[in-house]
Amino acid sequence: MQLQLDNLFHSYGSQAVLRGLNLQLESGEIGCLLGPSGCGKTTALRCVAGFESLDSGEIKVGGVSLSRKGFTEPPERRQIGMVFQEAALLPHLTASDNVAFGLQGLPVAERRARAEENLAMVGLAGVGEHYPHELSGGQQQRVALARALAPHPRLILLDEPFANLDVSLRQRLGREVRDILKSAGVTTLLVTHDQYEAFMLADTIGVMRNGVIAQWGTPHEIYHHPVNRDVAAFVGRGVFLEGVVRSADTVEVAGVVVHGEVAAQHHAGDTVDILLRPDDVIEDAEGQVATVKRRAFRGATIVYTLSLHNGEAVYASLSAETDYPEGASLRVRIAPAHLVLFGGGAV
Repeated sequence: MQLQLDNLFHSYGSQAVLRGLNLQLESGEIGCLLGPSGCGKTTALRCVAGFESLDSGEIKVGGVSLSRKGFTEPPERRQIGMVFQEAALLPHLTASDNVAFGLQGLPVAERRARAEENLAMVGLAGVGEHYPHELSGGQQQRVALARALAPHPRLILLDEPFANLDVSLRQRLGREVRDILKSAGVTTLLVTHDQYEAFMLADTIGVMRNGVIAQWGTPHEIYHHPVNRDVAAFVGRGVFLEGVVRSADTVEVAGVVVHGEVAAQHHAGDTVDILLRPDDVIEDAEGQVATVKRRAFRGATIVYTLSLHNGEAVYASLSAETDYPEGASLRVRIAPAHLVLFGGGAV
């Protein structure tokens, strides 16, 4: 079922939170609003759910208006499922009864059958008689997802559903939830501040800033082709170094010439800010000398903070097979797979 948000405005008193938010999700698509606290992403989700009214704009699901100025369809009539940060399961009910809780209008036998069917869908067949306190955090969140899916909603909303789980469980459960949602074919809108969670689950991502979407695109587009410095700084880890455009396909940065595609709006002689991410700095025996200032072990890789010969600091994600201590020297080369440039003033 298609979700469409047209020019949404919403305020709390004199504080404007949404300032003309637009997006469209096609049927079965998983979209994400990604941004820091205070950007408006949770308010947008609450408006879609029907918990908040609009100052102006319109929300449509399947072409049907659910919210506009002066009209807000009640949440219970929207056929929208929601999963919160906390699983919010009823502690006195079993997992099966929690899933069946939203199916009050069906005969008892059908409610029970659908509850068991949805528990099996989320990989929890056989735990229907367990109570919430007998389940792990990940299992509780899957019960919450099964409960949201059981009424066959037109849309699922996910409000940072993995925020309270440990990192490894969050990653595993995120992959499982994406598979479940794709299998169910339900349109989904996720909000999160965690870019890796967004990359893992979403087909399309909207990076939010100050109540609007600064960029809407696939994870690949958001990461490799950010539209401005704010998006570039928020998505992925990296640093900005000043460089100079030397020709249509070369840029000089940190004393070396880097070859690659240069955006058409830049000209030879322009000074630019170049975004370098950890995978843009690679070890090379013929490269320039760099000194290790800090290191962060990541298992298969180590992320180093390096000082280049001219004093510039960059990150490098290198194989953990070689472990350089702080103060050690190594040779590196700047080799970005995609040049990300901002600015464009003449020298």
